[in-house]
This record gives sequence, structure tokens and C-alpha cells, in this order.
Amino acid sequence: MKRRNFLKSQHKNSHKKADRFKNPYFEKKTNRGTLLKKILVSLMSLAFTIGIIYLVLTLSIFKIKKIEVTGLITIQPAQIENATWEFLSGKRANILPQSHIWLTNDNKLKERLESQFQLKNVEITRYGRTLAINASERISRGIWVTNDKLYFIDSEGLIVRELTLDEMLDVQERVYSGIESTNFIQSDVFLIFDEKREEININDQVLAPDVVNNLADLKEKITTLDIEPADYLIEKRMTSWLTLEIKHGFNIYINGAGDPEDQVRNLGVILDEYQGQLADVEYIDLRFDNRVYIK
Repeated sequence: MKRRNFLKSQHKNSHKKADRFKNPYFEKKTNRGTLLKKILVSLMSLAFTIGIIYLVLTLSIFKIKKIEVTGLITIQPAQIENATWEFLSGKRANILPQSHIWLTNDNKLKERLESQFQLKNVEITRYGRTLAINASERISRGIWVTNDKLYFIDSEGLIVRELTLDEMLDVQERVYSGIESTNFIQSDVFLIFDEKREEININDQVLAPDVVNNLADLKEKITTLDIEPADYLIEKRMTSWLTLEIKHGFNIYINGAGDPEDQVRNLGVILDEYQGQLADVEYIDLRFDNRVYIK
């Protein structure tokens, strides 16, 4: 007769008996407890992660601390800086802070600055907590004046934008009072008064490109002759003949398309020749190359 393994049989039977006395209610309760623990751990992990992200987004050590603006000639860097701080005070997607060193939307900031100040190009880089902005201007130092409104013109002779009230006040102080205000305009500018007082629109062409550059050059060179040039007068847009008013004195008729060097040299000769008699001079006409007319 085959021997039976009594212990093995008893072990199997004990499991069967134990299974018969298990309470399914308590088994489900144990499973529920494990599930609740897992959910609780997951929620705590999520809360911890959100807390870390919140700290990273809100701690001041992760925010832009300084703005550096370079490349401007006419516009004061402070204007670009203030506009940038205003942009950084907003939210990205109405949630995330723009001032965070990792979250600043460079493309949006570039578009806003180029549009607001009519800049030719804006390059944005950052190192550490410093935001560096290199901007190149469209505007020249020439300002077109018509119907009591002032407009920046660019190097191509196009109307760029109207000056703000603060910029107008700055220009008046700089041009007429000799005060080098540092609020909005940082370089010398010159005014071109449209005697026809025509209405103009943004991007209208009022001067040829070579005339814009020559007018700036002429006025700068004439100041070396110990006379004070004031404003340019022009009969109508797109002409190259202008009148340069001299403070407390005569007028100079110039050719904006002509060589500034030649015209200034001819003017210097006349000033030397008429030294002591300039009070009786009404105008000096430099428009016809080496033929100079005086009245």
C-alpha cells in the first residue's frame, strides 16, 4: 500500500478550512485601505511638486533684477527700460510671471518695443538676472513739423511716428532753450518746418534719403563757423532746396542734395569776407555750387 503523506494532506486541508472561514467584507476593507493610502501618497507628492514649482516661480532670486539698454542714438534708454518693466509686470498666458528669468516671452517683448518706438531691430539676451536689450532706431535726428505736430523721420525720409507730448517738450527745451534735457531725447535734433502745412500720415515720404543725411551733416558743420543755426524751412515735401534760419541773424539757402562740405566751405569764405557787415545781410544763397549769392 502506498504511504500517505499525512502532514501534506493536513496542510492542504487546513488551507481549505481557513478559506471557508475568511470574511469577504474584511478583505474588501483591507483593499480599500491600501487604495486610500496610494491616493493620499499621490496627492501629497502632487502638492509637494506644486509647492516646489510655486517657489521656483515666485522667489525673487529667479526674477529679472536689471535691464540694460544699448544701441540707441536719439531715444533715451530709460524709455525702453520703463516699457520693458511694464511688460514684465504682466503674466504669460494670464498665469505665469513674465519677470521670471526662464519665462519671459522674448518674441512678444521684441514685437512690443519695435511697434511702440518704431525701432528697426531689437535683440534680447540675458545673463544671470540681467535682461540685455540692444535696439537700433529707425528714426534719424530730423523732425518734421506741420500743423503744430512733430514727427520723427527715418534715414529714408519716411514719417515714422508722432512725438509724444513729453518728447515735444524735450525737443523745445533742447532746440530753443539750449537745455540738454535727459528725459526722453538724448541727442541733438533739428526741425524741418513744412511751410505748406500739409497733412501727413505715418510712412509718408517727405524727403529723399540723401537729403536727410546731408541736412544733419550741414547743421553740424555750420556750428563750427561760430554761428547758431536754428530751424530748416521747406516749401513742400520732397524738394531739396531749404532755408536754414540763423539765430539772431540772416537766412542761408541750402541745397539738401548738394555736397555739405562744399556749401560749408563757401559759407566760411563769405563769413570771413563780410565780417563786421553781417548785420546788413538778409540771406546767403549756397544752392548753386561755387556761385554764392548774397543780399
